Amino acid sequence: MAKRKAPYTKQALHRAAASLRKNSKEVTSATLYEELKNRYKDETKKDQADIFDIGLRILCGRMTSMKPDLPDDPDLFEKERFPENFPLRVLRGNRMTTILIETRMLTPEMIDGQPPAKEKAATKENRILSRLNEMRAKGFTSRTLESYVKDQL
Repeated sequence: MAKRKAPYTKQALHRAAASLRKNSKEVTSATLYEELKNRYKDETKKDQADIFDIGLRILCGRMTSMKPDLPDDPDLFEKERFPENFPLRVLRGNRMTTILIETRMLTPEMIDGQPPAKEKAATKENRILSRLNEMRAKGFTSRTLESYVKDQL
């Protein structure tokens, strides 16, 4: 026979809900949580390992039903759909050459003197360039785009 998960906490939940109903308070998950946290600490401590296990299972269950590209806390790079690499045009000798730089590592200093992008790529590049110009205006010239974007969260 399988062990019941969090038996003390389940009993405390029933008692807390009954107590809230008796005091004519609305029983919501938030009020029930506060009641458990404040009045039934000992019961929840006894079941701490079970509660952790249940919570972890619930989180894992949520992950399987989520779209893979939409986590609860999306990476701002993904949210803004920045490309992984940025075509940086540099002068080598008397020829203009394009090298790919990881977008997250770009700094405003790197884009100084960049010629305009071709029309097809202009929209993605313009979004990145506008962020880099925003950084420059704030005085963050040697900071990476990744660190700047993370601070925006």
